[in-house]
Amino acid sequence: MSPRKGLFVRLWTRKLHFYVGLYFLFFLWLFALSGLSLNRPGWKWLAPEFRTESVPTERSIPHPLPENDRAAAQLVMETLGLRGELHQTERNLQTGTFKVWVHRPNRLYIATVEQKTGRVVELGERRTNLWGVLRDLHTFNGVSTEDRSQRRDWVFTTIWTLSMDALAVGIVFLVVSGLYLWIVRAGANRRWGIVALVAGTLLALWFLIGVPWLT
Repeated sequence: MSPRKGLFVRLWTRKLHFYVGLYFLFFLWLFALSGLSLNRPGWKWLAPEFRTESVPTERSIPHPLPENDRAAAQLVMETLGLRGELHQTERNLQTGTFKVWVHRPNRLYIATVEQKTGRVVELGERRTNLWGVLRDLHTFNGVSTEDRSQRRDWVFTTIWTLSMDALAVGIVFLVVSGLYLWIVRAGANRRWGIVALVAGTLLALWFLIGVPWLT
């Protein structure tokens, strides 16, 4: 590569490194703080607070409910105006009720409906504070690892997951571009950079390979 092209590549790599880092700055802080909150549940100032209350409603669900759980849950959500991601459903044959959990980062709705009459037996709402929202966003993706058939229903979830995909690609770019800039700018003075790179790599490999083999 000619010196002119090399200078051009370094210049634009440096600019993109800065701009991508600035664009994802808040996202990185979000995951750093929520990860700290998840990792240190004993720290009270990072602990989420939850408040559960009953929501009065005069609405009734068109009955009988569809036999398909997802269709029945969507009918309940539309009738009661519950916006969020369908999290879980449960049919109780003994009581004849249908229960729906609707999750969003700042709250969880739990609706219990009589299947034959469509009467709303109970509608509960659990809210949380900022730390709870951060924790929810850290793990919120709208699907379950145990149920592969579950799909995302809420547009916010799709936007959020696409943003997280972009964040993952952005972090890879920041790492690669940072490594490139360090190589071309450090010159012969790379001793401490090599020490940091090797130490971090060995620690990551130990967690990835070594820890699973510990007994």
